Amino acid sequence: MEAKLQELKTRLIEINDLESAAAVLSWDQSTYMPPGGVAARARQLATLRQLAHEKFTDPAIGKLLEDLRPYEESLPYDSDEASLIRVTRREYERAVKVPPSFMAQLSSHTAETYQVWAEARPTNDFAVVQPYLEKTLDLSRQLADFFPGYEHIADPLIDFPDYGMKASTIRALFTELREQLVPLVQEITAQPAVDNSCLHQSFPEAQQLAFGLEIVKRLGYDFDRGREDKTLHPYTTKFSLGDVRITTRVRENDLSEALFSTIHEAGHALGAWLLPGVDKLHKVTIIPRGRALGVTQLVPEEDRMNIGESDLNNRLVFILAGRAAEKLVFGEYSAGAENDLVQATRLARRMVAHWGMSEKVGPVACHVTNEHPFLGRDVYEQREFSDHTARIIDDEVTRMLGEAADRATKLLSDNRGKLDALAGALEQQEMLDDVEVVAIIGPAVPRRPGDAATAEATSPSQAART
Repeated sequence: MEAKLQELKTRLIEINDLESAAAVLSWDQSTYMPPGGVAARARQLATLRQLAHEKFTDPAIGKLLEDLRPYEESLPYDSDEASLIRVTRREYERAVKVPPSFMAQLSSHTAETYQVWAEARPTNDFAVVQPYLEKTLDLSRQLADFFPGYEHIADPLIDFPDYGMKASTIRALFTELREQLVPLVQEITAQPAVDNSCLHQSFPEAQQLAFGLEIVKRLGYDFDRGREDKTLHPYTTKFSLGDVRITTRVRENDLSEALFSTIHEAGHALGAWLLPGVDKLHKVTIIPRGRALGVTQLVPEEDRMNIGESDLNNRLVFILAGRAAEKLVFGEYSAGAENDLVQATRLARRMVAHWGMSEKVGPVACHVTNEHPFLGRDVYEQREFSDHTARIIDDEVTRMLGEAADRATKLLSDNRGKLDALAGALEQQEMLDDVEVVAIIGPAVPRRPGDAATAEATSPSQAART
């Protein structure tokens, strides 16, 4: 079975290499490619994505996955090997329903649409982009139709990035959020406007770019393994561990995004530095990454299949430290902590409902699905426990998060000088590694391995500001 598993990994690496090559071409299109290259680029991307899809839907991969099923079932459910086989099988069974020719058509259209949007954006010429958006909608409908039996046509499209979610789940979630958020927004907007004119002055592009590069250097961004370039919509892309590129854009009359990101990520970094049991700080950056406005990345110093309750509680404090830094420095929270709150809530819910770390709930596993908890399903799925127990779980998760938020605030308040020093360094360099953080705020507290709860695989973890 080990040989079959290795063959599966080898095939997946080849597919990933093709996808990475396509990602390089996409990055080039958004940074340096001249407009005249769009037709050839669309064809090139279509070719690579079609090849990758054909390789992934090869019946040989399906046979490998079936042959590995007994081996998967013999392993712990949350083990890396079992999870790889299980998730690959799920993705394979989904991919074989979509013809490679359609993937090529979709990829080509996406590249063409991006270029049209880029050229229409300066003049806000929606009429130019509209036919391309209409074709995007048509292709999206075709993609959904490869998965018949859905309740809503958007269900298959939602399921791609958020496995197990569907339109009805989102409607229920948004209905609950609307009841709480609308009054909150109304109360906020009824207050006198804050004078933030100091952030909306003239900040020349060249100086902002130089300022940003200095910050990422101090944050530890390694320009031997990455680069920063301008684009219309900032993102981060990784082609390999040795080639992680960042992009940015500059608003000469608005400094607020960069400033808030700096403080936010400095809070995460300081939390990772001062809390025992949190994985070692690797890098922290205020450069936008995808939807995230900044990222703090940790790496474990050793493989750990178990993490103790105290270490998990410290991890919650780390995740919420960016939000706490915003409140401490600016006197208010920003919408940028959304991803942090999602991560913290998921972790706290697993601690309460999966790992028995709540005295009120007790040593009971209240799973809501047989699928892996990291694959997107949550309490909205079918469950095998009562509404009363669900309310207790919700109360315990809220309590746990509240205590972690209070600890994060106290930690940063007690170390305000270090927070300001770290934030200042981030503003100058935009990225710091662990060695540079030591030089600024001193050595981190000792790490220690946990010993109580089964944990997820020890891949690099991130806290991102969205």
